[in-house]
Amino acid sequence: MRARLPSLFLIFVVCFAGCGEGASDLPDCAAIKQVVVTDIDETLTTLDAEFVQQLLDPNYDPAMRAGGPALLRGYAERGFVIHYLTARAGTWVVGESTTCEQATIDWLKLHDFPWAEGRTWLTLPDDVVTGEDTIAYKTAAIEDRQAEGYTYVYAYGNAITDIEAFVAAGIDLSRIFTVGDLAGEQGTQAVEGGNFIDHEAEHLPLVSAICTFK
Repeated sequence: MRARLPSLFLIFVVCFAGCGEGASDLPDCAAIKQVVVTDIDETLTTLDAEFVQQLLDPNYDPAMRAGGPALLRGYAERGFVIHYLTARAGTWVVGESTTCEQATIDWLKLHDFPWAEGRTWLTLPDDVVTGEDTIAYKTAAIEDRQAEGYTYVYAYGNAITDIEAFVAAGIDLSRIFTVGDLAGEQGTQAVEGGNFIDHEAEHLPLVSAICTFK
């Protein structure tokens, strides 16, 4: 099995090669505050039930939608901060002692999603949220970062709660991508095929680098 290079290392390699023509004129990524936000369950994973299965069996590896890691790495390599925004309760424990937060980070790293200090965030609620409470929680999580000067450019989700939270936080429908049974719901942009393979191949070439890693 080939060893995987850390995502942050890949970012530096790609941007050392240029990040596109005119990259030297781009600002330092340390000063850039543009964000891509994504839900996790049934957006990056195939079903909400995948994480439930991991709660029941700590050795279970939740199935993911193909192409997700490449898509988010592509955004990270172009200088976007990645915000993983989930309704998984922070109070949940996987196995005897692994926190829900750590289990989620471990899964992201295992599947080569971008994870780098200061360039990726993971937000979980303190306790279980459903329905309107989920919308309020996700909206507030985004608005808290917006108050710090961050701009949310693209958003990914699978549920009505994701869509309504993204819209409430001011993200335009043309930049909200939805996958799964509700793909394209409420005027969002449908990710076809139940995975991100075609979307990544078609969409990322249209997204320019916004900064360079110096």
